[in-house]
Amino acid sequence: MTLPIGFKTEKDGLVKKTMAVSGEDYKAYTELSSKPVSVEVDPDYENFRLLSSAEIPPSFGAIFGDRKAVIVVPSGGEARDKYLAGAELLAKDFDLTLVTDDDEDMEDYVNNGSVFVLGGPSENRAFAVIQSYLRKYLSAIGDPFVINGKTYPAASFTVGLAVKSADSPIGGIGVFAAVGGPDETLEKIKRMRFFSDESYVIIDNDRKVEKGRSPAEKPLKKEILP
Repeated sequence: MTLPIGFKTEKDGLVKKTMAVSGEDYKAYTELSSKPVSVEVDPDYENFRLLSSAEIPPSFGAIFGDRKAVIVVPSGGEARDKYLAGAELLAKDFDLTLVTDDDEDMEDYVNNGSVFVLGGPSENRAFAVIQSYLRKYLSAIGDPFVINGKTYPAASFTVGLAVKSADSPIGGIGVFAAVGGPDETLEKIKRMRFFSDESYVIIDNDRKVEKGRSPAEKPLKKEILP
């Protein structure tokens, strides 16, 4: 079998080579013009086209597409009024179950399927249950919040974030915390249906959107220590 290999080097950047290999345990040799920093087998997925779940970035679509997913709304007060219409919209569109944050089975939902929490830490009690999953990308929670190293004032930005669940190979954990009243929140939740491939969405008060995909694992890539 001939495999493409990508070497990231100190001086030449990415250098691609092909190597003929045979057997599960095989030693191969090549020459490079500068010191390698990392090596990755089949970097463009030319041979290994079936990806493991770890190699697929987290996304809102993975959560909404999980038939075991639940959407969690606050159980009462202004927070419930703020998110309920949007929750009902998502539940209807994706045929998902709608529950409240006082549901006694919340831990089971998180451990056995996908969970999408509507409301921040002061609005939805389920946020405390999923918080440990969020910390890889949401490194500061409150005002301000920090996603992937970038800081946002909570009073000025609506945030949606999808992450992987350590206990489930599919789906994931998501949260959506909005700025504004019920009507404005509903309009923002409607927009989430168009960001199914994204891992995070940030919407400012002028309705400008910043979106992106969080990095996934690459088991066929190895860093080379100096």
